[in-house]
Amino acid sequence: MRALTGMGLLSAAMLLLQVALTRFFSIAQFYHFAFLVISLALLGFGASGSLLALWPRLRRPAHGAGYALGFALSTLAATLFANHLPFDSYSIAWDGGQVVLLAGNLLALAVPFIFAGALIAALLSADAAHAGRTYAANLLGSAAGAILAPLILAGLGSERAILLCAALGAAAGLILADSRRMHLLAGGGTILAVALVIVFPAAFEVRPSPYKALSQFRLNPEATITATRQNAYARLNIVDSPTIHAAPGLSLSYLGRLPEQTGLLVDGGELLPVAEAGPDLDGLARALPAAAAYALRPDGPTLVLGSGGNLDPWTALATTTGNVTVVEPNALVYAALTGDLRAYAGLADHPRVRLIQDEIRPFVERSQDTFAVVHLALADNYRPVTSGAFTLTENYSLTVEAVQAYLRRAEPDGLLVITRWLQNPPSETPRTLALILS
Repeated sequence: MRALTGMGLLSAAMLLLQVALTRFFSIAQFYHFAFLVISLALLGFGASGSLLALWPRLRRPAHGAGYALGFALSTLAATLFANHLPFDSYSIAWDGGQVVLLAGNLLALAVPFIFAGALIAALLSADAAHAGRTYAANLLGSAAGAILAPLILAGLGSERAILLCAALGAAAGLILADSRRMHLLAGGGTILAVALVIVFPAAFEVRPSPYKALSQFRLNPEATITATRQNAYARLNIVDSPTIHAAPGLSLSYLGRLPEQTGLLVDGGELLPVAEAGPDLDGLARALPAAAAYALRPDGPTLVLGSGGNLDPWTALATTTGNVTVVEPNALVYAALTGDLRAYAGLADHPRVRLIQDEIRPFVERSQDTFAVVHLALADNYRPVTSGAFTLTENYSLTVEAVQAYLRRAEPDGLLVITRWLQNPPSETPRTLALILS
């Protein structure tokens, strides 16, 4: 029974670690690096199988507690290694040293899965006649780790969740220990890991890529991170800085005052500007590109898909007299607009605004209302496409089926507005037109 309990606990820690590492990669680098996590786990399992095949003595169940403790300690060590020796993904094309750093990071993060795989294989080999029970404990523990992962990430955040994985691994070692010495080691490891979860030293705080906006704001002595929120799929930082001046596509004829702005940073990189509600914001909003479309339908209701902060909804408010429905897919952004920045953003309490938290595509498919203007707001950072970066960025709000759904929500003489960045060469414009014509 001890072996099955230890197996289940370590399996839960292993699955939780995989999910937590996807968030770690998304914040530290960019989200497509999170795809590496499954490969790292498979690499670790494969390596452990090779080691146990080469040295059959390693299959003895007496090593189980050591493997569990090794999982715990290597999780801590690998996190520190990856956090403090990050590679530069932009310069990897010309700097061979970055290839070494990337390989080192990945190999370090594969080590915990080597220990986990060794424990699973050792326990399966030890009691081949009842391998089904051992495998069932593995599956149940893995299922528990996967099911609890969203709750743990929302409650603790990705960094503390990784430390919790180490604590669970050490606790599994304590359960499997069959000697006084191993009891002491595993018990000490469990206490250490739990203490790290509670105290959370700054050394374990994920360090975003220097190319991300959060890293740049941290270099600005005038910038202040006023709040940090996390859930299972995103991290949001609210940043106050006098250097935030975002107005994409602002008319060159605009000579008015720029309103004060606060930034919402999603995963440390994507900046969503929130301007202070007031007369200055009204003037600025009328000089933004989408105002031209709203001016053609000034009296009808408007649907803004994605708040993009609050500039796009305010463009509709400043230019039209109808009601404005704003659909924000990110729960953390919605919570900021209705909580921390409620009065500042001015959307949640505006009499003409209906602010909804929902995914864009499901909302549009379910809705039966029609609108004079359907506006897919600009919620993405500017990214050069000549590098092929968009091949790694799926966006289900920009598909043929999505555009067809948007057109169904438009009145017979309504307008569909899709705001995208002007690239050089202007590749996004013909791509968007081609998408609509499809």
